[in-house]
Amino acid sequence: MSNDIFRISEMKDKFEKEDVVTYDKIVEFYKSYEKDVKIGTIKKRIYSLKKKNVIYDFKKGYYKFYNSKSKEKFNINLTGILLLVQIQKYLKKLYPYAKTSIWDTKIVHDFMVHQPFESLCVLEIEKEILNSVYHRMAYDGYNVYLCDNPKSIENLIYKSDMIILKRLTKDAPLIDIGVAVIPKVEKVLIDLFYEERLYITYQGKELQNIFNGIMDKYIINWTTLYRYARNRRVKDRLIEFINAKTHIKIEQ
Repeated sequence: MSNDIFRISEMKDKFEKEDVVTYDKIVEFYKSYEKDVKIGTIKKRIYSLKKKNVIYDFKKGYYKFYNSKSKEKFNINLTGILLLVQIQKYLKKLYPYAKTSIWDTKIVHDFMVHQPFESLCVLEIEKEILNSVYHRMAYDGYNVYLCDNPKSIENLIYKSDMIILKRLTKDAPLIDIGVAVIPKVEKVLIDLFYEERLYITYQGKELQNIFNGIMDKYIINWTTLYRYARNRRVKDRLIEFINAKTHIKIEQ
């Protein structure tokens, strides 16, 4: 598609004074130029506009334009976390069709006042093969700890280079960055909030710092955040926490 088809300049001129643009307004915009344009075509254009970093998802059916003041897309810098890439390759070879997620808690350390001595490498995988993966990784020499019930988390003693292996929550928001499948920023926030015992180092005032720092810096899709919070049954408690403990303005 050419940029003439996208009409990016005209779109920016049209909506320059609007903080948020709805899906319906974008449809109306394209139909004002092409009366018979199909909805499927418009959806493809919206998808392409997001890929071109012209607009981004704010919440379901709502978009914002990128500009010099826009927040960043969430991205995990794997420099210094090469273990994640190694594990991902290892799992891909043994379980090519398994759904996984992997991340390291050091990605939130920049938002904390008191820096933890250690970070956690968290590997999540489908429950059907959880035990199989655990035994295979342990056999192959990985320092892996299986967190498959509340008792196992209570007995957890953190060690250097430990890999926490746990069940991947259904419909967890993930993103494939090529060398690894990682959680979206909304999942990181909800997991830290929900799994207090596992992420005990990141609770209290530090959790407030993490929420404030991440939400100030990165684009948050509020629909994704609320959906995953609802999936983990903490949506109401999350909203209460954000309102009472952070400076973030809640988006409904």
